[in-house]
This record gives sequence, C-alpha cells and structure tokens, in this order.
Amino acid sequence: ISSTNNENNNDSTSANSKMLATTLYKASRELLDLFRAIIPTTQGNVTSTIPRCAAILHNDCVYISHILHSLGLKYRERMPPPLDKLCTFVDMIPPFRELADTVLCDMVERQKLQLADIVFDRCEGLQLSLKLNEGGKVWSEAETGVRGAHYNLQQLSQAWKENILPSEVYCRAMGSLIDTLLSLLLDPVMKAEDISESASHFVSSLYRSALNTRDILPTVGDGSGSDVEKDKLARSSCAYWERFAAVGSFMDMSLIDVANGLANGTFRTLTGAELSRLLMATFDDSEKRKRLLAALAD
Repeated sequence: ISSTNNENNNDSTSANSKMLATTLYKASRELLDLFRAIIPTTQGNVTSTIPRCAAILHNDCVYISHILHSLGLKYRERMPPPLDKLCTFVDMIPPFRELADTVLCDMVERQKLQLADIVFDRCEGLQLSLKLNEGGKVWSEAETGVRGAHYNLQQLSQAWKENILPSEVYCRAMGSLIDTLLSLLLDPVMKAEDISESASHFVSSLYRSALNTRDILPTVGDGSGSDVEKDKLARSSCAYWERFAAVGSFMDMSLIDVANGLANGTFRTLTGAELSRLLMATFDDSEKRKRLLAALAD
C-alpha cells in the first residue's frame, strides 16, 4: 500500500493538471483508509488466531506509519497550490499505530488465556498440598503445567522471534506472557499457610523449571547467552521475575540464609508482610524465627 501511495504521488508531480494532482492525492489517502478498513475485516480470523500473521500485520502498520511521517514532505514542493501547503499524511499515523497495537495486544491477551488454561487447573490444589510431605498427583500436575506452558511459549517464540517482531517489541510481548506464568505459580505459594520441608524443595525445583523460560528471550551482551545475561534481560522484560526468583531461592534457604538475604537485598521485591508470611508458613517457631519476624516488623 505504501508503494502504491508513492507511485500515485509521483504521477501527480509530473501532471500539469491541478485536478489530476488533487485526485491522485485523495486516492492515496483513500487507499490507506481502505487498507485499515479491509485488511482487519477480511483477515480478522487469521490475525486473531495465528500469531505470525498478527505480527506481520503489526509490522505492516508500523512500517506504513513510519513512511507517512515524511511522505507528504517528499512531494509537497512539487505540488500545485494549495496542495503545496496541504499535502500531508501525518494525521493518518495515529490510526495505523493504534491498529498495530490492537492487533498485537489482542494476540498477547489470547496467548495469556491459553497459558492460564494450561497452568491454572493443574495448579488448583497446589496451595493446600504444600502442607504435605508428598504431593503425589497434585505436584506432578503442577510440573506438567509448567512444562506445557514452556512448550507453548517456545512455539510462540518460533513464530515471532526470527526476523518477525523487532527485538524490543518481542521482549515486551514475551515478557508479559512469562509474567502470566509466574503470577499463576506465585499465587498458591504466597497464600499457603503451611509449607512442609519437602514442599519447599518441590516449590524451589518447580520455580527453577519456570525460570528456564528465559531461554526464549534473545541473547544480550556478547551474544554468548550465559545465564547472567539471560537473567539480566529477563529482569528488564518481566515485572515478576525478581520477585519470583526471590521466592524460589527462599524455599531452599535456612533461617541464617534468609537473614543474610535480607542484608544483601535478595528479598527487596517482597514486602515485609509477605516475607513474614513465608517465614511463618515454612519454618517452625524458634528464637531465630522470632528475631527475623521482629526485624521485618520494624
């Protein structure tokens, strides 16, 4: 559509007729309006269900909006009056940007629902099972849910990552989806009133598996893809990453380790009330626990 727009404007500059120039200018604008009206309607089922198609339409709209910044200026000086002052397409940029955002955001929301379908039911009994020494089927189902969510994200990554979405947009979209998974796993643990030692180790293992979703993010730094580099990008892309990692680390800690973690900022993403709740749920009553709870209360 942008190519056609260019050609139409080029024809108008060589035309001696003011009417022809005006007609071609209006035709260029109408072609752009037709794109916004027809493509979402005729291809709506495709762009709302196929991630790669949604990403391509998003990119098309972003590209067109970029071209429209300077398209009017490119031909304005060669236009006859009054088009030499009125030739512009900048007013059409916001609708194209809005369409790009809508298409991609709708797809992200659809993928969030799929993740919830995969994980939520399988983690439904996790909160109550954490007081047990053996979770049996409940723990196994939770692990299956995490593996299923990771596979789903890997498939989506293949549709978006390679030369499809720009890196920044890709990281924002995938970071939002990873946050959905992390929040679904955080909720039952943060609400648990009693967590056995065996359950603590299970939660730590489960969270480590969930943190492997960082592999779907692009490499940064020197491109070697080390865990440190992946964690750095994950922290900047996912709002829940540090909070989730802190709770996972907590589950394998002793009271002395927790005290050291408080000193070095390991739990800076958790509130005092949240950390106190985890302490009371995970550790038996003792003088060390009382001192830590008192420190958190202060």
